[in-house]
Formats: sequence, C-alpha cells, structure tokens
Amino acid sequence: MSSPAHRAALGFLRGGLIATVSLALAPALGAVLAAIFQSGWPIGLMQFLLPMCGFVLGGAIGGEAVGVGSRGAMAFGCGGGAAGLVLLLTAPHLQGLTGFENPRVVVPYAVATSALAFGVMGLAGSLVVRRGKVGRVAAVFAVGGALGGLLGVLPFLVQRWGGPGWADLWVFVTMACSIGSVVVPMATGGAAAARTWS
Repeated sequence: MSSPAHRAALGFLRGGLIATVSLALAPALGAVLAAIFQSGWPIGLMQFLLPMCGFVLGGAIGGEAVGVGSRGAMAFGCGGGAAGLVLLLTAPHLQGLTGFENPRVVVPYAVATSALAFGVMGLAGSLVVRRGKVGRVAAVFAVGGALGGLLGVLPFLVQRWGGPGWADLWVFVTMACSIGSVVVPMATGGAAAARTWS
C-alpha cells in the first residue's frame, strides 16, 4: 500500500506533466493563431492563458492527492497559478540562450526564479489549506524549484561545455530537462506537503 507522500508525489507528477504540456503547446498554438488573426493580441493572450490554465489544473490535480480533501485541490490550484505567473514573467529572459552567455549570470537567475515560483506555490497552497507548518512546505517547494531551475538550464550548460557527441542527444536532453524543471519541484513539494500534514 502506498504512503500519502507517494500518492501525493504521483499526483503532482501528473499535474507537472499537464503544466509542461501547456507550456510546450503555447508556441505551436500561437503559430496557428498567427495564421488566422491579423492582430497580435489574441496570440499573446493565448500564450499567457494556456500555460496559466495548465499550471492551475496541474496544481489542482496534485493538490487533490495531498489528502486534505477538496481544499487541497483549491489550494494548490491557486498555488499553481501563482507559480505559473512567476515563471511566465521571468522565463522569457532564459529563452533563446546560445551557449555564449555568462553561466555565472544565467544559472543563478534560473535557480532563483524557479525557487521563487515554486516556493510561492507551496506558500499559497499551505496558506489556503491552513494545516500548519507553512514554512516547511514552502521551503521544500522552493528547494525543489531550485533543482528544477538547475535542470532547466542544463541544456545551456551542455551546449556551452559539452563535446560534439552531445549533438545526437540534444533534443532528448532538452526535452527531459524541460519536463524535469516542472515535475521535480511539484513532485518533491507535494510529497513533503503530504508527509507534513498526514
């Protein structure tokens, strides 16, 4: 029989995959909308709303598995929306990296912004649930976010320092790191929340 932490980790893993898919779909749907609409505002709106909805839904699915009833889904749906908002505001600075940027700037920025985004998710979720030990849950989400931020810039570091043999694995490394940058913080934070509140 699985533990509450294990069930929560799986729930947040599923939620993280939904959030990741929403992030990946936004540019493709933006290209489709660009072919339909003359104006750019529907595209920008969709590219903002789709990931936001993905993070809200992903957080709610994860929160439902925490074991605190429907409050968990509502709490982490709000937290997921907060994390999505922070990431949408900060991630554009990390897009289009060529490998020539200074890693002493790129890596701390990615780690700090991801830790902030997922720390806010844990904090918002904990405050809505009102089960106590808010700081502990928020801290674990933030640490998971820091790991996720490091995963997110790993392709940049590989591009900068990797040898020519990495070219064949480039797509796989980028995709795995993109998924991990969202799933790792959500799964570790969700497991910690369930362990703390069970």
